[in-house]
Amino acid sequence: MSSFFEIPVSLSRTFGQTTLTTTLPLSKLFSIYEVDLEVQRSIVPQNLSKLMDYIMLYLDNNQGIYFPGIILSARGAGEYRKNDPLQFR
Repeated sequence: MSSFFEIPVSLSRTFGQTTLTTTLPLSKLFSIYEVDLEVQRSIVPQNLSKLMDYIMLYLDNNQGIYFPGIILSARGAGEYRKNDPLQFR
């Protein structure tokens, strides 16, 4: 038995390569992907404190928080069918 995650995506081309774009909550992202510490840059402490200040500013004012895009590689991890969402196994 296999399990699928359906994620609505937009298909486009970037620098000659097919790319898929989506927006989803971090909780959904982390349920699908794990961070590869071999390729992830180390956290710079001064940047972390700025990020924490940014988050606290919006939480204190009950506003939504928006982060810039995250680039992920899922080569071979799913299927794309025209007019259908990408399916991850």
